[in-house]
Amino acid sequence: MTNTSSQGTLSKAKASAMMRSTKFMLALVSVVTLTYFTTTKLLISTVSRPQLNNSLLKRDYSYVAQEKPRLPIHSHNDENRDDPVYDALLIGAASIESDVWSLDPSDDTLLVGHDAWVLTKERNLKDMYVDPLLQILDEVNQDLQDGEHPNGFYPSDPGSTLFWQIDAKNEPVRVFNKLQKVLESFQKKGYLTTFNTETGEWYYGPLTIVMTGALPITFPVEQIAGLKVRNVFVDAPLDDLSALQARLDYYGNTEKLNTIAITSSSSFSKITGTELELVKLGGLSDIERERIRLAFEKAHNEGILTRIWSTPGSPDSHRNAIWEDLLDLGIDLLNVDDLLPAAHLLYSRSNF
Repeated sequence: MTNTSSQGTLSKAKASAMMRSTKFMLALVSVVTLTYFTTTKLLISTVSRPQLNNSLLKRDYSYVAQEKPRLPIHSHNDENRDDPVYDALLIGAASIESDVWSLDPSDDTLLVGHDAWVLTKERNLKDMYVDPLLQILDEVNQDLQDGEHPNGFYPSDPGSTLFWQIDAKNEPVRVFNKLQKVLESFQKKGYLTTFNTETGEWYYGPLTIVMTGALPITFPVEQIAGLKVRNVFVDAPLDDLSALQARLDYYGNTEKLNTIAITSSSSFSKITGTELELVKLGGLSDIERERIRLAFEKAHNEGILTRIWSTPGSPDSHRNAIWEDLLDLGIDLLNVDDLLPAAHLLYSRSNF
């Protein structure tokens, strides 16, 4: 009887201990989970997020611009984000991109979207990009004195530039002409990087405009090359820089390539010759690595920055391995759809 009672008491004690242990583990998991999601939310959210049809001036840039390094990230397809400018700057991205359409020749409005069927009048370049970019630059330069160079978007590196890449999805020349009107407010305040074609002098502003995308015969290479004060630059084809050079030679342009093309980009498949579905897991192959290295070398010898888009995206471990290899090879702008994982990866590297 005593043994049975003792065993019962012992069993109850064990059960109670197990229950306490289980509760502790559940509490620990809850704390870890809450901490993770809270941290993630702080990284990817901002204060007083308005809707696109409200004033973006309500944004609290002091929160977005907390001291952080400028990361070699190109925020790709960022028009799909709630607030593309702020979401990119929140993690310190060095480059953003707008997919732009001009549907009405008589209307200066430029619409934003990757595909024509998603376009709406509410999603336009002014509301999504122009207003927040101008508001931020005005805010960080409100105490600027005459003769001082304007500050940029990154408090840790106020002299650096943000690349704003414009992908003209239709009518590139018309988009270019309308873009010139859009950029007037920025240029008057000294916010744009420019190259004076008569004096050969550079002015490095906090915002650098690049037209990107395919280079069809309708791409405004001649118009950009013909600017006296060049405030828009070309994203050259990384897989074939000579194609852009041939266009410039045809127009009789004798300037250095990097005074017209500041950046270059191409798809992963064009650079490596490997179709995405055939890419092996675990990072770049030796052949892929060598082909990318040679492309980077050619661009860097011309003084042009590099980017590769449409890189393998899944599974995450493979995507990260490709990113690591590209960074090791010296890529200048890592083309990224998922901002937070890319930022985490860069922070984990010893040079960040």
